[in-house]
Amino acid sequence: MNYKNIIKYANDALIKAGADKAKVSLSVSSQQELNVASGEINLFRTTHNISMSMLGLVEGRKGSTTLNQVEKKDIDAAAAQVVELANSAPADDANGIAEFQEPASFSTGPETPDLNLMYNRLSDLVEHAKG
Repeated sequence: MNYKNIIKYANDALIKAGADKAKVSLSVSSQQELNVASGEINLFRTTHNISMSMLGLVEGRKGSTTLNQVEKKDIDAAAAQVVELANSAPADDANGIAEFQEPASFSTGPETPDLNLMYNRLSDLVEHAKG
């Protein structure tokens, strides 16, 4: 499932669970790491992180949750939890969600890391730490 489909599925799951209005945000990030042990660079790895924020309104009451698993069963369970939380919250006329907007993608920072620069800077730091 691509990211836009995941967001649409989550939004639909909130409405199906009983929310009058819904808002879903999805954040995906990757991080490259170099590690040092005993004065030697010994590990390079890439980690991927995903975080989805789900918010639902039920008759002016708000519920929300965040999850890091985006399988359908996880989304369905989170949608039910959001509606349950909203049902137990006090109503507030100030709670609202803007009208539907087409999904958009945003990115920050470089698209790819400069691995040579990372290695060189870490190597310099290790040498400096050795004194």
